[in-house]
Amino acid sequence: MNSARLSPLALLLAVIACVGCSREERVVPEVPIVPIKDNPSSVEDGEVPAGGPVIAGPLTETEPNSSRTTATPLPVNGTLTGAIAVADSNDVDWFVLSLEDASQQVRVQLSPGSEDDVVLEWMPTVPTPKKRGRRSRKKRRDPDPPLARMDIGGPGAVEVLPAVNVLPGQHYFRVSRAKRSRRNRRRPPKQRAQRDAPYRLVTTVIDAEPVLELEPNGSRDYAGELQPGETRTGHLGWYGDQDWYRLPLGEASEGSLVRLDLRSPNGVKSRLWVTDRQGKSLVKTPESGVPWPIGNPVTIRDVAVIRKRLPYYVQVTTMKGANTMQQYELTARVDMPQSPHEAEPNWSPALSSLLETDTPINGYIGHPTDWDTFRLESRSPVMATIVTTGVPNVDLKLELIDQRKTVIRTIDDGPQGSPETLGLVPVGPDTAYVRVSSKKHTFNIDAGYRIAVTTTEIGNQELEPNDDLTQGRRTPLREGVDFEGYVHPRGDIDVFAFDITAPEGDAVEKTMSIYLRGVVGLNLGMELLDAKGELITRKRGIGPQTERNITHSFTPGRYYVRIKELTSSASNTEEPYLIRLGAPPQND
Repeated sequence: MNSARLSPLALLLAVIACVGCSREERVVPEVPIVPIKDNPSSVEDGEVPAGGPVIAGPLTETEPNSSRTTATPLPVNGTLTGAIAVADSNDVDWFVLSLEDASQQVRVQLSPGSEDDVVLEWMPTVPTPKKRGRRSRKKRRDPDPPLARMDIGGPGAVEVLPAVNVLPGQHYFRVSRAKRSRRNRRRPPKQRAQRDAPYRLVTTVIDAEPVLELEPNGSRDYAGELQPGETRTGHLGWYGDQDWYRLPLGEASEGSLVRLDLRSPNGVKSRLWVTDRQGKSLVKTPESGVPWPIGNPVTIRDVAVIRKRLPYYVQVTTMKGANTMQQYELTARVDMPQSPHEAEPNWSPALSSLLETDTPINGYIGHPTDWDTFRLESRSPVMATIVTTGVPNVDLKLELIDQRKTVIRTIDDGPQGSPETLGLVPVGPDTAYVRVSSKKHTFNIDAGYRIAVTTTEIGNQELEPNDDLTQGRRTPLREGVDFEGYVHPRGDIDVFAFDITAPEGDAVEKTMSIYLRGVVGLNLGMELLDAKGELITRKRGIGPQTERNITHSFTPGRYYVRIKELTSSASNTEEPYLIRLGAPPQND
């Protein structure tokens, strides 16, 4: 059937009636339904007006109606009254709305009387089948779970199933009294006259909007279609509401990037989640526990099109709040990058992008928990330096990780918006992995970073990480050879190892010196440690272009030298310090 379009006056009255948040004593509100003959129309005489006539239904519920089989018929574009029996705590009223012909847009409003707290539920057409097999010890909360549960207003508030497109057929609704919380159950009930809880149900049926979500769509099996360049609208109208869309991307090229933009309704903390054809997660934002303002828009960008994983599915859900009046807008877009670009998902080494010396890569920290992982490969051992440009309003962080995502070294030296540099990364023959993320959940969907790498042959340089004694063995000092090292980031500690041997016939002790030349802007300290890591002696206050030494008589064994910046507030990525093991100065 074709349904009537409501006049502006009727729509305004319906909106006013549905805003039922007042705690004042009230009676069941009257919500007028304008018959088709009273609607302004420009159709010719004899032509069937768009929407068709208002179909009258029963004015009151018909008992018994405690199940689907005894459900009371709901009027189409009409009003029905009922009551929940106080004497029966389990009293529920079932109703059925029958729609014929094409898809329709349906809105159902439940208006309670006085301060009654009533619940409106949209139920499946058939009961949820029981699962076979071993019985679970956990009792199901609801053996017949609803498609939607409208219980967001509290006592005296109007509950509304927001306007949704539905297929023709029978649609069931259930009205019940809200269950009291355990805390309220312990309190003695207030003494008041025993009376039934009256309510009024109002149904509004109009022609379907093509871009509006088609309910029910609470799972991938009922996902609506979302085409690139298309905008779909819908409601996050109840707690836990989920809307799924299928993103086929049939015309998209391999390697192109998908962007999704969600304009959230007011009062709702929304979330976007993208999965592949097998249900594996690609990107989800915001994650639980991440600060996210109510009503904030949500964007997921740069999801790679991988044809063997298509189609993709998109879930729109509410993490907090609901809005029965305002719709969200979901838009999909596909772009082909013009330069090397990171692509989601790339949060782990297994999903990393190859970073080569002559090919910088553009990327985005596009959501609060975004991780972008890059891998560096070389057949022969080289020393790599990785640099990222700064991003406005983002505090970037660089991490050297291993294949298990264990953090080996972290660089977050610069302030928000500044570039970061991760140097002295040994690459080859083993693969190195670098991860770009942010501090304090900062992100920017419009401005990105560029990451690049330069490499040099491994020479007489420290090898990071070398923060402790076990790592210090990676850079053994050799007598008479200058070694370079960098203090970066702030608080960096560099440890070098060396061995003292005593050839047969030589003296047991051997006198040697460790020389250190300082760096501009740094106040360096040098410590000499024995094989157990216990301090032997130290030198402090080694400044720029100043060379100081520690001279000591060594017995055979292993020793360590530890270099650090004494204030822990400065670093230098441009100029290295020099350290050398050698003979003591002649004047000593």
